[in-house]
Amino acid sequence: MHAAAPDDLAALARVLAAARPAGRLLALGDATPELVRALADGMDLGSALVVVTTTAAGRARLASVARDELRLNLHHQPAETFVADVAGHHFDLILVEATEAASVPWTALVDRLADGAMLLARGVPELASGLLASDPRLRLARPPGDAVVLAARRRSDPPTHRRGGSRARRAGRRLSAGPG
Repeated sequence: MHAAAPDDLAALARVLAAARPAGRLLALGDATPELVRALADGMDLGSALVVVTTTAAGRARLASVARDELRLNLHHQPAETFVADVAGHHFDLILVEATEAASVPWTALVDRLADGAMLLARGVPELASGLLASDPRLRLARPPGDAVVLAARRRSDPPTHRRGGSRARRAGRRLSAGPG
């Protein structure tokens, strides 16, 4: 059984959700109703929250939140199956409550993050934490001795190439050289 979400983690989830206007949010695992409510409280009217729970007990705990919140979609299926089903979609914020950490497809979750999106995970095992830390697409923050991981996906902006302007620079040199 889960303990209530710590106030600071719920506050962080609320702020991260508020920072994603019209965002697509995903809560994966057996998140506590308090944590899901915090995400919903931070969301604006254009945002949508998908909650995937892997157990019947988790679904029963979240039923009251889902009943009260129109922007929330509640799914009951294994994490790997859901992540495979949404292979063409990207999320602006992913919250992972890793009670069954072995079944969380961490690499596929990173693939589901939009550029600049955030991953907030609690209960991440050391192996998965190492996997996330070694992923070059992420910037990772993990306070020492804490079970919470916060990661941001780096933007994959294409490299820019200077185009044009060389004629203008040459013309500028000719003009600055004066008549002659």
